Amino acid sequence: MFGMQYTAAGDASLMITFNPFFTALLAIFFLNERMNWRLGTGLAMGIIGVTILFLYSPNVDIPFNERALGDLLIAAAALSWACNSILMKKAMTTPAPDATESLSPLQLTVWSSVVGFLLLTPMVAVETWYVGWPDPNLYGWISLVFLAVFSTVISYVWFADGIRTIGAGKSALYVYLVPPFGIFSGWLLLDEKLGVPLLISFVLIVGGVALAQSQQAKGEEAS
Repeated sequence: MFGMQYTAAGDASLMITFNPFFTALLAIFFLNERMNWRLGTGLAMGIIGVTILFLYSPNVDIPFNERALGDLLIAAAALSWACNSILMKKAMTTPAPDATESLSPLQLTVWSSVVGFLLLTPMVAVETWYVGWPDPNLYGWISLVFLAVFSTVISYVWFADGIRTIGAGKSALYVYLVPPFGIFSGWLLLDEKLGVPLLISFVLIVGGVALAQSQQAKGEEAS
């Protein structure tokens, strides 16, 4: 969120796609996952697609130093999320020393939310003390409810279950869908423009995800 203060939403959606790169590297060292040619090619296709979008970014009205700071913070968030994916995978596949079973996706979501509540609530209290109590309108409250229910609870549980099913590295590839869907939503809801670069990027990104997943699909059919 701090990074979003300094850079554009489109740039943020691009920078967050560094998550698969970080996750794939961490998974090799901490989860013993292999970097096969399908996963590597899928990553490369996704990076090329993101690069095309980045080169045609319209957010040139923001000063470069502010964009650089915001992009750096978003990249750090991507690294943090990659570490989170690795820890989630281990928590759902390896029981704790004093436990007989590993955590389920729902249990992991609940406990993560509890820890997040304990860490963030004091920060919110301090910020409210200095800034004042926010007064969102009706659309603001609707956005907050949507963020809490769909973007946090439901999405987080599904993402955790996906990590347990197909692995951290392949799950992270789906973050490449953030820029195309983000820009499409901007066109649908904010009347922003679409173009050929978006189409090319979307094909590369979706194709990269499909290629990385194809090997697992064949393995499941064979079994």
